[in-house]
Amino acid sequence: MITKIANDRKLFFEYVSENTYYNKPVNTNFIRYIIDRQKMIKIHVTDPDGTKKELAATPGSQLMNAIRDAGFVEGTCGGMASCGTCHVYIDQDWNSRTGERTEDEGYMLESLEEFVEVKTTSRLCCQIILEEDHDGLSLTVGPQI
Repeated sequence: MITKIANDRKLFFEYVSENTYYNKPVNTNFIRYIIDRQKMIKIHVTDPDGTKKELAATPGSQLMNAIRDAGFVEGTCGGMASCGTCHVYIDQDWNSRTGERTEDEGYMLESLEEFVEVKTTSRLCCQIILEEDHDGLSLTVGPQI
Protein backbone atom coordinates (compact mmCIF):
# COMPACT_ATOMS: atom_id res chain seq x y z
CA MET A 1 0.00 0.00 0.00
CA ILE A 2 1.34 3.44 -0.87
CA THR A 3 0.08 6.39 1.12
CA LYS A 4 0.48 9.95 -0.16
CA ILE A 5 0.42 12.73 2.42
CA ALA A 6 0.73 16.38 1.37
CA ASN A 7 2.36 18.60 3.96
CA ASP A 8 3.26 22.19 3.04
CA ARG A 9 5.66 22.05 0.06
CA LYS A 10 6.73 18.44 0.54
CA LEU A 11 5.11 15.23 -0.55
CA PHE A 12 5.57 12.19 1.63
CA PHE A 13 5.27 8.72 0.13
CA GLU A 14 5.20 5.84 2.57
CA TYR A 15 5.17 2.14 1.77
CA VAL A 16 3.36 0.14 4.41
CA SER A 17 3.36 -3.66 4.32
CA GLU A 18 0.07 -5.51 4.52
CA ASN A 19 -0.31 -7.70 7.57
CA THR A 20 -1.92 -10.84 6.19
CA TYR A 21 -3.01 -12.10 9.61
CA TYR A 22 -4.99 -8.99 10.51
CA ASN A 23 -5.59 -7.93 6.87
CA LYS A 24 -4.82 -4.30 7.60
CA PRO A 25 -1.82 -1.98 7.17
CA VAL A 26 0.85 -1.99 9.84
CA ASN A 27 3.80 0.35 10.26
CA THR A 28 6.53 -2.28 9.92
CA ASN A 29 9.05 -2.56 7.10
CA PHE A 30 8.18 0.79 5.60
CA ILE A 31 10.18 2.90 3.22
CA ARG A 32 9.63 6.65 3.20
CA TYR A 33 10.47 8.98 0.34
CA ILE A 34 10.43 12.74 0.68
CA ILE A 35 10.34 14.76 -2.50
CA ASP A 36 10.68 18.51 -2.14
CA ARG A 37 9.06 19.91 -5.25
CA GLN A 38 10.91 23.20 -4.92
CA LYS A 39 14.26 21.41 -5.08
CA MET A 40 13.74 19.67 -8.42
CA ILE A 41 16.79 19.92 -10.65
CA LYS A 42 16.41 21.40 -14.13
CA ILE A 43 18.33 19.69 -16.92
CA HIS A 44 18.72 21.19 -20.39
CA VAL A 45 18.92 18.39 -22.96
CA THR A 46 19.72 18.72 -26.68
CA ASP A 47 19.09 15.67 -28.83
CA PRO A 48 21.42 14.75 -31.74
CA ASP A 49 19.06 16.58 -34.16
CA GLY A 50 19.40 19.84 -32.20
CA THR A 51 15.98 19.79 -30.50
CA LYS A 52 16.19 21.23 -26.98
CA LYS A 53 14.06 20.28 -24.02
CA GLU A 54 14.09 21.11 -20.31
CA LEU A 55 13.58 18.22 -17.89
CA ALA A 56 13.10 18.06 -14.13
CA ALA A 57 14.80 15.46 -11.94
CA THR A 58 14.97 14.56 -8.28
CA PRO A 59 18.22 15.15 -6.34
CA GLY A 60 19.89 11.84 -5.52
CA SER A 61 18.63 10.08 -8.66
CA GLN A 62 20.65 8.96 -11.66
CA LEU A 63 20.74 11.49 -14.49
CA MET A 64 19.82 8.62 -16.81
CA ASN A 65 16.38 8.21 -15.22
CA ALA A 66 15.12 11.63 -16.30
CA ILE A 67 16.67 11.40 -19.77
CA ARG A 68 15.44 7.83 -20.35
CA ASP A 69 11.92 8.66 -19.13
CA ALA A 70 11.81 11.54 -21.62
CA GLY A 71 12.72 9.11 -24.43
CA PHE A 72 16.18 10.46 -25.26
CA VAL A 73 18.22 7.36 -24.32
CA GLU A 74 17.52 3.66 -23.85
CA GLY A 75 19.47 2.78 -20.72
CA THR A 76 19.33 -0.90 -21.64
CA CYS A 77 21.51 -2.18 -18.77
CA GLY A 78 19.57 -0.28 -16.11
CA GLY A 79 22.44 1.92 -14.98
CA MET A 80 25.26 -0.62 -14.66
CA ALA A 81 27.63 1.09 -17.17
CA SER A 82 27.66 -2.02 -19.32
CA CYS A 83 25.81 -1.07 -22.52
CA GLY A 84 26.69 2.50 -23.54
CA THR A 85 23.14 3.35 -24.64
CA CYS A 86 23.04 6.35 -22.27
CA HIS A 87 26.09 8.10 -23.78
CA VAL A 88 25.89 11.91 -23.54
CA TYR A 89 28.18 14.89 -24.07
CA ILE A 90 28.20 17.16 -21.01
CA ASP A 91 28.56 20.84 -21.96
CA GLN A 92 32.08 22.09 -21.34
CA ASP A 93 30.97 24.52 -18.59
CA TRP A 94 29.44 21.63 -16.61
CA ASN A 95 31.97 18.88 -17.26
CA SER A 96 34.09 19.49 -14.15
CA ARG A 97 31.00 19.59 -11.91
CA THR A 98 29.78 16.10 -12.82
CA GLY A 99 32.71 14.31 -11.20
CA GLU A 100 35.27 11.88 -12.56
CA ARG A 101 34.42 8.93 -14.76
CA THR A 102 34.24 5.61 -12.95
CA GLU A 103 36.63 2.86 -14.05
CA ASP A 104 33.78 0.83 -15.62
CA GLU A 105 32.51 3.92 -17.38
CA GLY A 106 35.95 4.57 -18.86
CA TYR A 107 36.18 1.02 -20.20
CA MET A 108 32.70 1.24 -21.73
CA LEU A 109 33.46 4.57 -23.42
CA GLU A 110 36.69 3.07 -24.83
CA SER A 111 34.67 0.24 -26.36
CA LEU A 112 32.28 2.76 -27.95
CA GLU A 113 35.08 4.61 -29.78
CA GLU A 114 34.82 2.44 -32.88
CA PHE A 115 31.08 3.23 -33.22
CA VAL A 116 30.64 6.86 -32.09
CA GLU A 117 32.80 9.90 -31.37
CA VAL A 118 33.97 9.86 -27.76
CA LYS A 119 34.97 13.31 -26.52
CA THR A 120 36.61 14.50 -23.31
CA THR A 121 33.12 15.53 -22.17
CA SER A 122 31.60 12.10 -22.95
CA ARG A 123 29.85 10.44 -20.03
CA LEU A 124 27.43 7.62 -19.40
CA CYS A 125 24.57 9.48 -17.74
CA CYS A 126 23.78 6.41 -15.61
CA GLN A 127 26.98 7.12 -13.67
CA ILE A 128 26.05 10.68 -12.70
CA ILE A 129 24.10 11.05 -9.47
CA LEU A 130 22.30 14.37 -9.45
CA GLU A 131 22.89 16.87 -6.66
CA GLU A 132 21.29 20.25 -6.01
CA ASP A 133 24.31 22.05 -7.50
CA HIS A 134 23.61 20.30 -10.85
CA ASP A 135 20.57 22.56 -11.30
CA GLY A 136 20.77 23.93 -14.85
CA LEU A 137 22.98 21.10 -16.14
CA SER A 138 23.26 21.20 -19.91
CA LEU A 139 24.12 18.26 -22.16
CA THR A 140 23.74 16.80 -25.64
CA VAL A 141 22.61 13.23 -26.20
CA GLY A 142 25.20 11.15 -28.03
CA PRO A 143 24.39 9.23 -31.19
CA GLN A 144 22.60 5.94 -30.52
CA ILE A 145 24.51 2.74 -31.17
